[in-house]
This record gives sequence, C-alpha cells and structure tokens, in this order.
Amino acid sequence: MRIGVFGGTFDPIHKAHMEVAEFARDQFELDLIYIVIAGDPPHKQGERTPGEIRYEMVKRACIGRKGLMASDIELKREGKSYTVDTLKEFRRIHPSDELFLIIGADMLASFESWYKPDEILQSVQLIAVGRMNIDTEAIAKHIGEKYGSKVLISSMLEMDISSTQIRDAVKNARSISGLVEQDVAIYIYESGCYMEPEYNLYRQKLQKDLAPQRYLHSIGTSYYAVELACFYGADSKKARIAGLLHDCAKLPSYQAQIALAIAYHMPDTVIALAPALLHAPLSGVRAKCEYDIDDVEIINAIDCHTTGRENMTLLDKIIFVADKAEPVREYEEAGELRKLVFGGIDKAVLFAMDRSIEHAKSKGGKIDNRTQIARESIIKTMEENQ
Repeated sequence: MRIGVFGGTFDPIHKAHMEVAEFARDQFELDLIYIVIAGDPPHKQGERTPGEIRYEMVKRACIGRKGLMASDIELKREGKSYTVDTLKEFRRIHPSDELFLIIGADMLASFESWYKPDEILQSVQLIAVGRMNIDTEAIAKHIGEKYGSKVLISSMLEMDISSTQIRDAVKNARSISGLVEQDVAIYIYESGCYMEPEYNLYRQKLQKDLAPQRYLHSIGTSYYAVELACFYGADSKKARIAGLLHDCAKLPSYQAQIALAIAYHMPDTVIALAPALLHAPLSGVRAKCEYDIDDVEIINAIDCHTTGRENMTLLDKIIFVADKAEPVREYEEAGELRKLVFGGIDKAVLFAMDRSIEHAKSKGGKIDNRTQIARESIIKTMEENQ
C-alpha cells in the first residue's frame, strides 16, 4: 500500500487542508492518508485548542472522504511532537508499505532545520505542495541533491485560507461556510471553541436546560442564523444569540412549559397556546429573565420564531427561517427551504409559513392569527418590491 502522512495543528482544519489531502491522494495514487493532529510541535508557540477538540474536527472533516483518516498518534505521546518519531510509529504500523510525508512549501523551505531530517528521508518520500511566491521546485531540487531523496511536487497550489482567519471569523460572528466543512462548522459552535466568553456562558447554560437533540438543533440554528445574517446584512452577533436561545424554554413536557409560563405571570392567552407555539413567547421571556438578554430585537425574534408577526424585521425573518432550515434538520421541507433561502428572505419566510399552515391543517389544528397577519404582510412587501 501507498500511505500518506499529513500533519498539522489543524486549529481548525479547513477546506484548503482537505483539498491538499484529496489532491495528493489522487495525483500520487495513495491508498490511505493519515491526517495527524499535532500534539506539541516544537516550531509552534502559544496556546492551542485542546487536542481532543481538534481531533474531533478532523474526524468530522474526513466523513465521506475515501482514503482519509484522522490520527491522534501524536496526541497520545507526551513531550514534544517530532515528525521523525511520528514516522517511526507509522513505519512500525506499516512495515512493508510505502510512506509519503505531505508538507506545504513553507515547511519544505524550513525542512533542513527540522529534527533529524536525514532520518525522516530514510523512511519516507516527501510530497510538497506549492505556494505562490515560493520557488518550490528549486527548494525540492536542493533537498533532493543534499539528501539523495527525490521530492515529489503536487501540481496544485495551496488555497489561501488560514486557521487564524477562521478563528477570527468565528469570534466575530462572520460566515465560515466557505472555509470549513459544514460538519466542522457545526462542531465549532457545539464545542464553543473560538467563541466569545458571553456566547459560551449562554451555550453552557442552554446545554444544561435542554434535551441533547434540542440543544443540537439550537446549535444548528445559531450557526445558520449567522450565515443568513452575513448574507443579508443583518446583525450577525444578535442573530447568533437569538438562534442559540430561540428554544431555551422548549422543556421536555408541555406541562412543564405551562408551569414556567405561570411562574412568569404570562397572560392567559399565551398560556392557552398550542404546545407547538407556547415555547416561542415563553423562550423570549426566559431569555430575558434567566439569560439576562435585554436586547429587544433579540427577544422579539425569539418570541415570533414559530408564528411570525406583522412587519417582521430582518432579524425576525432570519431566525424564523434558520429554525426550520438549519443543517441538523433532516426532513424534506428543510432541504427545500435551504435551496430557496439565499434567493430572497421573504420568499423563504413565505414558503416556510405555507408549509407550516399545510402541516397544521393536515393535523386538524388551527392557524394562529399572528401567522395569518404575518403572511399577508410578507405578501404585501413582496408585491411592493416587484
């Protein structure tokens, strides 16, 4: 077998990393590539995200990708993580297979300063991935001549994506959909890495308050709300919090929700709402009372995320749609909605409302008056904008 080893801190792993691995797999006919999460690399200083979180992100990035496998071999070792030691471990695991070490042009340029480079080249062949402004071929030729080992050069150039860029985007509630795989993006939100402390306080409390699947839905809604807010020009930080807390009062039983509504002294008209509707206004109040949310726009968006309301704001619409289209949702209508959502927010809201109305009618339920008013308001806005 032909085995590739591709290492890095992967904090987080991104689409450029996956492109490098897949391209090398195909170009050099590799049967398997281990994507190795660095433990304590000697050339990197400063704090890093815990290894188990980085490992989980790499595992998720490899889902559905033939011949790519996450490896925690360095995380299991104590002390500095030298490449030569890692390769010895892989040689022990694959004593009769061909081993290839995949590195970027910047790493190739510093290769001679690595710990025991000669020993590395005794056990593996290098595959170098080029980068603009680096003469990869000249460096490869020099190393090949010095160590007597030809360096293979990938015919692709590295994409201009950095993990620092992604960490900054997450911290500031910017879109990361084009930078990391969706499963990785959801896990970033689920684990809270790179997030501001305020968001993580809400997230940690929410995880205690909700059932696991409801929590994951809330994480998905938070992520998707940011993507929509960035696309449509809404306040993405407000969207992230509203998406996270939109179901914060979706307690396991309807009776528990009623008891909470009574404890909050909510009006009888609200307490009498159907089980599918009560949790929305209840979540708005709980977000204010127990999560200390004092932003009226956020509370209003949470309050109307099931029914809508007249003259919905852009944030209202984003949370309304994100709740129904977030990636964790698997039902057919969610997939249809995701196809529509970037073609116009009003169209997406109307589609979601119409599906909700159809579903309610099929179950013999009543249509909430707020939904009827909201729907008419959306149609009027669409007609005025034609």
